[in-house]
Amino acid sequence: MNPEFFTMDSTRAGEVSKNHNSAIIADCHNYVDVIYETNDWIPVGPLNDISGSQASVTNGKGGYGCWAISAEAKNPEEIFKLFDYLVTEEGQLLCEYGVEGLSYNMVDGKPVLTPEVQKHLDDGDNSWLINNVGAGFGGAGCVFFDFMMTDVDPEVRFGESRPGAGTATVYENAVKLANEYPVTRRLIKGLKASAFLNASEMADVKAQMSTLNYKETLVQAAYADSEKEAHKILDSFKKQIESAGLVQFENYVQNVYDADHDAVQFYK
Repeated sequence: MNPEFFTMDSTRAGEVSKNHNSAIIADCHNYVDVIYETNDWIPVGPLNDISGSQASVTNGKGGYGCWAISAEAKNPEEIFKLFDYLVTEEGQLLCEYGVEGLSYNMVDGKPVLTPEVQKHLDDGDNSWLINNVGAGFGGAGCVFFDFMMTDVDPEVRFGESRPGAGTATVYENAVKLANEYPVTRRLIKGLKASAFLNASEMADVKAQMSTLNYKETLVQAAYADSEKEAHKILDSFKKQIESAGLVQFENYVQNVYDADHDAVQFYK
């Protein structure tokens, strides 16, 4: 593991990965050009959890993104028309591929990216994709469109799982690895306990918790001069959490759980 593993920025991480100065790559989805274009790296996973399962846990609910129309909007019906348009094949084609003749061409009724756009996509040059095309490209470009679209079925509508997947060499290994390491999911009822910090009754506690920097404390403890010093840092942070209202929050979640055992997800 590279000595800078926990402290390097994304640019440095990409550099050491491409130059083979690290034996381990985490968040490898950020380095698809490194992982998928060569056989230099061996995927590790999915790993079994403590129960021996490889299933990825999901509760079916999340805060990834949503739309809301302002109550002060003068013409909300026009916004709904935009939503309706984005559901259509024409709307999704515009959002994902851009403008025909500029960023893609239709071949046998399916969109095919131009060589220039395909190259920037394969190179992971999202800045170019955003500033010169403006389309989503399955999240590789303007991710705003991924929040906007609904009723998405790219393979049926466009003949490929995402823009460029049908012609790009960068995804050939991705498909192979996806088949070798299939992802399974385990549905768990309820929301994680932290979700209940958003309850109106927890507004003051959430405000206090938001001032605490857990990640910074973790880094300080990890790089402490001794185990004793690490414990001192963590004990100090524990007191800060308690002062912020930890007990009050625990009692609130306990009451929710007592009223409905399926409302809170306790999964480790």
